[in-house]
Amino acid sequence: MKPEVELFKALSDETRIRVMKLLVNCKKPICVCEIVDSLQLPQYLVSRHLNILKRAGLVEDSREGTWVSYSIPRQPIPLLHQLIKGIQECLKGPVFDEDCQRLKLRLSLRKNGRCVIGYNNPKFSKLMKKIIRKR
Repeated sequence: MKPEVELFKALSDETRIRVMKLLVNCKKPICVCEIVDSLQLPQYLVSRHLNILKRAGLVEDSREGTWVSYSIPRQPIPLLHQLIKGIQECLKGPVFDEDCQRLKLRLSLRKNGRCVIGYNNPKFSKLMKKIIRKR
């Protein structure tokens, strides 16, 4: 029973749920800096939460040089399949929508499908300001 308890403990935090929503919706690895910009939270905080999710088996990481990306495990534990369905179907609302919109914008800055700029980059800030002005 211990792994299941750890899994639910890992999901008992709003930030970790927001991270999971991004990863489930994106369906591809997301760089830490893309998550930081999408959630508009400090890098150290996002990294800490990603580590908790990783220890619980909810995410896996991959490193390419200095870039670390996270994704849903390729071979998730059976319970995770059900949780992913719940995350897709039940987690709705303005916070999740805005996170996903920022992620979509942030992913548009990739080159050849890869993250090439760090978090809090002026390019992303400019893009965000343009979008806000249009509203």
